[in-house]
Amino acid sequence: MLTDSPGFIINHGVIPPISVCDHAVIYASFVFTFRKAKSYSRTIRDYAHADFIGLNHAIDVAPWYVFYSLFTDVNDMVDSWTTLVDDCVRDFIPSKKVVIRPRDKSWMTHELRSLMR
Repeated sequence: MLTDSPGFIINHGVIPPISVCDHAVIYASFVFTFRKAKSYSRTIRDYAHADFIGLNHAIDVAPWYVFYSLFTDVNDMVDSWTTLVDDCVRDFIPSKKVVIRPRDKSWMTHELRSLMR
C-alpha cells in the first residue's frame, strides 16, 4: 500500500485468503476528521421597508461634481463615490444582522426555531 500521508493510517494489515482463493485482502483504517461548518453573522438589507423615494432624492441632490474637482486619482474617486452611495443606502434602506447556520435545513426558519424553543 502506498500513501503520501502515512500519519492518517492508524491500522493496516493483510487478511489471509479465504478457502482456496489465492487473493488476500489488504486493509487500512484511516483517521478522518470533519470540521463542522461554523455559524456566522451577516448584515442584510430589508428592502420591504426601504424608503426608495428618499433614496432617489438623496441620490439626486448628492454633490457628484465634487469627485471630479477634489480628486485626480481614479482610485480615490471610486472610494469616495462608493462611500457616498453606501451612506445613502444605509440611511434609507434598513438593515439587520442575521445568523447564518450552514448546517440548517432549507425549511428551518427563524419563526420555526422560535416555536421550537
